[in-house]
Amino acid sequence: MTELAPRPSLKDEPQHGIVSLWDMLNFHAAKFVEVLNTLTDVDRALTSDHSFLAGKGQMIAPTLVKQLSWLKSQTESLGLPVTAAAVATALYGAEHVAQYDAEQVGREMRTRLQDVRSRLCDELRSKYVFLVPAKDHIGGPGFGDVVSAAFPSAEYDIVEAHKCLTFARTTACVMHMMRVLELGLIALANDLGLKSKSDNWHSIIRSVQEEISARNKGSHGDSWKDVDEPFYSEAVAHFRVLKNAWRNHSMHARSKYTEEEAEEIYVAARSFMKHLSERLSEPEPSA
Repeated sequence: MTELAPRPSLKDEPQHGIVSLWDMLNFHAAKFVEVLNTLTDVDRALTSDHSFLAGKGQMIAPTLVKQLSWLKSQTESLGLPVTAAAVATALYGAEHVAQYDAEQVGREMRTRLQDVRSRLCDELRSKYVFLVPAKDHIGGPGFGDVVSAAFPSAEYDIVEAHKCLTFARTTACVMHMMRVLELGLIALANDLGLKSKSDNWHSIIRSVQEEISARNKGSHGDSWKDVDEPFYSEAVAHFRVLKNAWRNHSMHARSKYTEEEAEEIYVAARSFMKHLSERLSEPEPSA
């Protein structure tokens, strides 16, 4: 009988990375386990109990045919076509071989089931999945309804950033976040009446700062002094920090970000975009 390779211990499991479908048996894989258990049960019955083959003078026992039929449907549903084909061959034999010698038929069926088991092991090792850590990174994709309503065009990059973080594509996550934050910066400029045509953060930040300084020199009432000016000044100061700390580096070809850094940037960007969305929004698309 084909021996199954030992599964890796829990301490050897990677936190991120490509793993084979065989390795995934350490996790929630009840169907795979049930398939293996059924193969073991059938093989044990064929080995120890020849009456398992007897079907009241019929060609072979209905129980065996039923179990093989179940194995065929399960391996097909699990996306294991090679294994399913091997099971179909065994099933055909179970349905058509004449029972002249129960022991001979038993040996033949065991050989076919060994082939099924071998194909199953090979096929499981040939399929790969990405192992995602059990921890919940940042509470699921999306920045919430307020951000979605204020910045609908940011939704794509927000969702993609979450996917990148989940799949350990950390530098890509940061670059998506910079695209999201850029929408917030442009909205800030637009709210001050600055129709920026540039995506250069330095130019936009400088224009916003100049507009704030110009308004501070004029008379814009208590609302500007107590509410508006603090909001704009804090926002542009935050963008300046983001530009110097993250954006300039993320646009550099040699820059890379660790998982911890990417998570920090994602969480900070989410918090800042929520803050901006309480007051700002991107302009309506032109008709």
